[in-house]
Amino acid sequence: MSTTTGQAATYQRLRQHLDFLKLPAAAEALPAILDAARAQDASTVTVLEQLLAVEVETTQARRLASRLRFACLPTQSNLDTFRLHRTARRRRETHPRVGIAALPR
Repeated sequence: MSTTTGQAATYQRLRQHLDFLKLPAAAEALPAILDAARAQDASTVTVLEQLLAVEVETTQARRLASRLRFACLPTQSNLDTFRLHRTARRRRETHPRVGIAALPR
């Protein structure tokens, strides 16, 4: 019984450490990773690598989403829906000296 209590205390301490280090994805994945490690008899290094891999993937996805949001890229437009003929007409109207052969059609 004391072994189970000791394991529970260690588990709670590990969760507290993950929360303190602000690793929420690793804290969420901890039970599943520990259960899989127990079933596969995985080493401590393997478990640690799996926990950190979860956190790294989450952090990379969050950073990519932030970069895309701050880049102010158009979300609904793509090259298939872009109307090139309207752009060429506007260019001709604002720059009448530009030859028609130089404009894309």
